[in-house]
Amino acid sequence: MNRWLRLIAMPALSLAASVALAQANLGELLDAGATKLSAEEFKAEVVGQTLAGPSRSGAMMIVEMVYYDNGEIQGVAANTMMGGGFSPTAYSGVRGSWNVGDSQRICDSMVVGPVTLPSRCQYWYRYDRRYYLSDSDTDRSARVLVRKLRR
Repeated sequence: MNRWLRLIAMPALSLAASVALAQANLGELLDAGATKLSAEEFKAEVVGQTLAGPSRSGAMMIVEMVYYDNGEIQGVAANTMMGGGFSPTAYSGVRGSWNVGDSQRICDSMVVGPVTLPSRCQYWYRYDRRYYLSDSDTDRSARVLVRKLRR
């Protein structure tokens, strides 16, 4: 777990700033020129890469995870403090599984620390070297969640 903590401690500050500038809903994302990923594009571009972004709940938490080709998800979630700072003692492991669902949606179920999140199937979009998740591919007001590849 300490390895994961080291991986996100420094980028968490810059990620928090860049996430604030991201598109807020699906309509804005599509208008900017985003394209929806097929399941094959997801597997080719995202699987095996380290992704970072805010938690699903929008809480002051940054997650960093990897979707593996065997269907596993592993990573870490770190609480950020008010003002954009990072608390190195407030982190939890992330584990789970993913698969391809209907309509090219990527479905996952995850456990963050002691909390089991509800299973969720979402559409993935690509725009400006970032990936975005959305519960809908038609509701332009649907919230999107950004994921940035870590190189």
